[in-house]
Amino acid sequence: MKVGEKRAVAIVHEFLNLTVEKMVEVEKISHFRKWFGFDLNIRDLFLDHPGMFYLSTKGKRHTVFLREAYEKGCLIHPNPVYNARRKLLDLVVLGCHDMFTGDSKMKSIANSKEAEFLEQFNGETSDSD
Repeated sequence: MKVGEKRAVAIVHEFLNLTVEKMVEVEKISHFRKWFGFDLNIRDLFLDHPGMFYLSTKGKRHTVFLREAYEKGCLIHPNPVYNARRKLLDLVVLGCHDMFTGDSKMKSIANSKEAEFLEQFNGETSDSD
């Protein structure tokens, strides 16, 4: 392995470590090629180091994962931001599912929360007048 390639692998490894999900689209990393000082093809770099990086191809998108951060498809040490994103996604998916299935219990909870918020908001605005 050349010194330039070794440096590129180290930089990309640290870059992926800094991301929340320990993955990023290859196209986004290639935007930093000039800034990082790479003369290499980024995609080939990932393919040359399969023990460190996993390159996923879904449609026309290529995504690179840091192998050491994942075990059985899940992050080993998830970031709190990652957990919050997952919970929000679950709520959005659950809300959309219930909206299409017509779950009246979910609608009544949402309506009561909305009414509670509006009462609180209207109370705050009338106090400030």
